[in-house]
Amino acid sequence: MDGHGLSSDGALQPGDHCESRDDIQMVHLIEEQSRIYPFGWWLRGGCCEFGLPQFLSSGLAGFTWVYTTSYSSTDRAAIWDAIRSGRVSTSDQKDLGYFTINGAVQGSVLNVIHGSSLQLELVQFPVTEQKCTRIMVFNKNQEVVYTVTNPPTSVTYWNTRAPSTDDFYVGKFEFTKMDGSGLSEVWANPVFINVQ
Repeated sequence: MDGHGLSSDGALQPGDHCESRDDIQMVHLIEEQSRIYPFGWWLRGGCCEFGLPQFLSSGLAGFTWVYTTSYSSTDRAAIWDAIRSGRVSTSDQKDLGYFTINGAVQGSVLNVIHGSSLQLELVQFPVTEQKCTRIMVFNKNQEVVYTVTNPPTSVTYWNTRAPSTDDFYVGKFEFTKMDGSGLSEVWANPVFINVQ
């Protein structure tokens, strides 16, 4: 580990000694609340104040959700693997938003044929007693390719065609209080599209 407390590849390893504030914030990730789903766990923890390469941070204060298919309070290797693999969403106010493309989770590379069908499953849970007011999907050119306002259910599906060249999609979920105030965001790490 070098002076900033990270290993040479920029990622914390299980058992790493915390040498900086960044490390301490990162460790909080594995000590916080979890939400269990039939397909795995989304674990929530404090987000780094200074940001690390593995995160798309939505602000200086916030929370990070990490998706893992296994979890043990004594063996945190699956959490570190999820972080390194990009199965992460960041949230201003603890709300959860994530998506899959044809079942591929965030951080995945999905091999497709140009023009084949893609189905995005966009999932949102306003855990802070807010409501989701908008979901947007961006491509690698930072263009909004899909928007839904005031989604009526926690799961929204969008069907589209695979692009002609390699791409990726990033999800942005916006939440407000019931009266429309207090905008907060969730950014979901990308799913990468490899066109064959």
